[in-house]
Parts: sequence; C-alpha cells; structure tokens
Amino acid sequence: MKMHRIMAVIRRHVLTSYSRFDRLFNMLYWPFINIIIWGITSIWIQNIAHELNLAAMMLTGLVLWQIVFRINIETAKCLYEEVLDQNIINLFSTPLTWAEWVCAMLGIGIINLFLVIITSGATVWFLYSISLFDLGWSIIPFMMCLLLSAWFIGFFISGLLIYWGSKATDYLYTIGYVFSPFSAIYYPVSALPMPVQKISNMLPTTPIFEAMRQLLKTGTYSSEYLIKSFVLNGVYLTCSLIFFYYMFNKSKAKGLGRLD
Repeated sequence: MKMHRIMAVIRRHVLTSYSRFDRLFNMLYWPFINIIIWGITSIWIQNIAHELNLAAMMLTGLVLWQIVFRINIETAKCLYEEVLDQNIINLFSTPLTWAEWVCAMLGIGIINLFLVIITSGATVWFLYSISLFDLGWSIIPFMMCLLLSAWFIGFFISGLLIYWGSKATDYLYTIGYVFSPFSAIYYPVSALPMPVQKISNMLPTTPIFEAMRQLLKTGTYSSEYLIKSFVLNGVYLTCSLIFFYYMFNKSKAKGLGRLD
C-alpha cells in the first residue's frame, strides 16, 4: 500500500468535486436546508405544544408538499432522460414543436398529481388515520395551485438542462427543495425570522399551506390566500416558460447534439 497513490486518488476527486460549484453546492445544501426546516419546526412545536390538530396540520402539509416536490422533479426528469439517452436531437428533429412538448409535460404532470395524492393520502390515512378529505372541496383548488407551482419550478430546471445537459443534474433534485423552508409547510409564516417572512410571502406555495392550517384549525379560510397563490403562480409560470423557451432556442443555436 503506497500513500502517494492514495493521495493521488484523493487529489483527483478533490479537484473534480470542489472545483465545480454544483457539486460543492449539492454537498453543503442538504444539511443546511434540513437544519433550517426542522430547527424552525421544533421551536414552533415547543411553543404550541397544546395545539389540537398539530399532527393533522403537519402530515397534511407534508402530503400537499409532495405535489410540488415530486412533480417539479418528474417534469424536468422527462427532459433529463432524453438528454441522458442522447435522444434530444432526434426528438426535436421531428415535427414536434417546443409548445407541443410543454403541453405533453403538463399532461404528464396531471397524471402524476393523481398518483402522488392518492399514494400519499392513502398512506397517512392507513398509518395515522388522517384524511385529506377533512379539507373538503378546498383540496381541489389547493392541489391546482401547488401543481402550478410544481410546473414553474420544473420548467425552470428544464431550461437549465436544455442548455447545460447532464452538468445541471444536481439542480434537478435541489432547486425545488429550496422553496420548502420558505413555504411554511410545517409551521406558519409567523414562526420565521422577520427578513425571511418577506421571502416567504413572495412565494405562491405559502398561501396554500397557510390556508390549509387555517381550514383545519377553524373550519374556514380566507379566499385571499387562493387569489394570491393563483396570481403569483401565473407570474412565475409565465416567466419560467419564457426562460425555458429562451434557453431552448439558445441551446438549439449551439446544437442540441452537444448535450450529454
């Protein structure tokens, strides 16, 4: 066993891993996000230990968050798989247009919505006797808003993938999770530090989780939450599609065949 060979392998991986921002970001990102989320959640639980519907609020929030987290990944993953299979140039050398591909992804997103909500909803009902139907008909607009949020995140990631290819792989799983500490999934916005609350209030996901908690707590919620979420989703989804279309044309000009 020779130390210089061991050090050579270590040096190689240090140089390849730490010289790339995406690799370094991915390594540091998950501990940081998890500490933030569960730190805030723990403090909030400690302060409101008497809350009656605490388990229902947290698990319902977790189920609804799966819509955003899973569907944004699956939306971008469809493009990622085409890049990985080196099929992207074949796909867009056919009469298929960018708009048609986007519509197909919207359709897949709706299918995934039902798969995610049925699986997650059945799990919390079977294991914890907590039903999503406690939200009543409000679950439909809640799901619609969160689906729109998943799409705008997914298409933004797709814009990165269509230009950088597999080099943007790490962002596929991390960008969506960036929104979780600010979306008030497990705790109210008021539990966040004041500067962070400003960021939280700019997200379309936050009003839905605030409305969900208010509904489970009081039996009703303000319609302003839904209006705010729909408006913000409309703005962000439009910007995301514009970004994706811009990156698609930019990548096409350089040649889609270069993607790997």
